[in-house]
Amino acid sequence: DPPLAGRPPPGQVRVGASPLYQASLAKTGMQPKDIERYQKAAAERRAELAKKAQKRIPPVFQGKKAAAARREAAKALKRTPAQVEQLKKERQQKNKELREKRVEITKRIRERKRLAAVNGGTTATSERVRAQGGPAFSEKKPWLRNKENTIGKKKSIPEKVLSKVPVVKRAFKTMPEEDLYGDAALSFVTGLKMGVYSDSRPLDEKRQKALLDWLQLLSISLPPELGLHALIDDLLNNMSYITQGRDKLYEQLDKYPLANKFWSDSCSKGRKGQGQNCGLWKLLHIVTVGFAEQRGGLEHLDSAINVPISAGPAFTPNEGAAIIREYIALFFGCDVCKNNFLSKYDDCISFGRCDRMPVDAVIDDVKDEDWKEFPLWLWEFHNHIAARIVQVKARRDGGRDDEIIGIWPGTEVCFSCYNIDGSWNMEELYAFLEKT
Repeated sequence: DPPLAGRPPPGQVRVGASPLYQASLAKTGMQPKDIERYQKAAAERRAELAKKAQKRIPPVFQGKKAAAARREAAKALKRTPAQVEQLKKERQQKNKELREKRVEITKRIRERKRLAAVNGGTTATSERVRAQGGPAFSEKKPWLRNKENTIGKKKSIPEKVLSKVPVVKRAFKTMPEEDLYGDAALSFVTGLKMGVYSDSRPLDEKRQKALLDWLQLLSISLPPELGLHALIDDLLNNMSYITQGRDKLYEQLDKYPLANKFWSDSCSKGRKGQGQNCGLWKLLHIVTVGFAEQRGGLEHLDSAINVPISAGPAFTPNEGAAIIREYIALFFGCDVCKNNFLSKYDDCISFGRCDRMPVDAVIDDVKDEDWKEFPLWLWEFHNHIAARIVQVKARRDGGRDDEIIGIWPGTEVCFSCYNIDGSWNMEELYAFLEKT
């Protein structure tokens, strides 16, 4: 831009200029008023871009009171690097105490089992632990009460034959929750087989830590109905072995065969063998909701019978999200999907991640509503990805470019999730996520 009228050209100092003026000119090569003008133009441009971005965000997330309160609280704190480091050490110490307490509880459980075996019977508690193998979610999901776990059971030969006969096919149709858990379990195992190792060499330290964190996150978050706790416990107990080579990992995974060899029609869309990404999204939603219900692992300490044998430390919502980020970055095979996910995740402003799940949060200070932000954040993230896929397909195939098609849940499955003005009812939405 040309210099303003009455001013010397950039780089020249007028007679009698103050030292501050001269220092600013020497540092930037521009006059202070020119800098102010350019900064104003840049701020207007950023505001314009932010306004466009807000159009893609549901109204309920615009000006969210909880996020604003956290921002103000963070500004008031103004923690120094020394304070942040002190908080980190305190959190590590608390996690260490939690691990020690969990080990002590585990020893008591094993002693109880041993005594029950010596007495020639089993107690109700040990029976429940053996049946569940992890945190109990059934009380919050009525459709799972007294329901036999069928995820890990194979169909008999007559069932397989009859299930293909059109007249009786409907009698063997799986329930939606069985499809949900079956798809999630298959994507979990397939993700480990296809993504953990890029070659035959042992895992480096970074990938070992990412795998350990991922397994520990699943150990404290997954419901027992998924039927994966025995496998996860085995993997955690043999970390030094499975990180030595792909064949070692496969050996452990093959000890726990899944009943479902293919993804359900809800994921495959009729294309047999397809559905890995769909199943992974289902798994992530199950993990985040379970994580919130178990308060990042703290809930296990309320009852000794619900502590998984190999459960790891408790995590804050931000730490849980970071574990998912590292899993996607290191073990996810689709480079385009991976880059899109990481670009949105690493942008702290996108979907308010840093406001909703503060980096410096201390686990004991996280409130009940803050735990729920983790699954709600992932739900919003998933909706954004789904809407983007609709747009890409519309441009490619010349179809209908309507983001609403990709938004879930729709009014046909959760009418109460919407307010009268069309915005999201977050309480009803979270209840719907818990139920489904």
